[in-house]
Amino acid sequence: MVQLLLFVLLKVSCLKLKLYLDKFLKENVKPVLFINKVDRLINELKLEPEELQKRFINIYMEANKLIKNMAPEDKKKRRMGC
Repeated sequence: MVQLLLFVLLKVSCLKLKLYLDKFLKENVKPVLFINKVDRLINELKLEPEELQKRFINIYMEANKLIKNMAPEDKKKRRMGC
């Protein structure tokens, strides 16, 4: 089972993200990160492509770090091939 984890770029609640990730991982559900409202970064904040890329990479890295830290030990070992 896959659950969608909606990540709104302009209004991110780190606590809410952590709560959802914790719930997904405990229920053995694979989260999918979806970055929403990208158009607002372009149209309203007038971000350049390089700035958008940096922001996406930071979101991706932070989400992966949270998942790695929150994943149950048996899942961590399985992902590493042990």
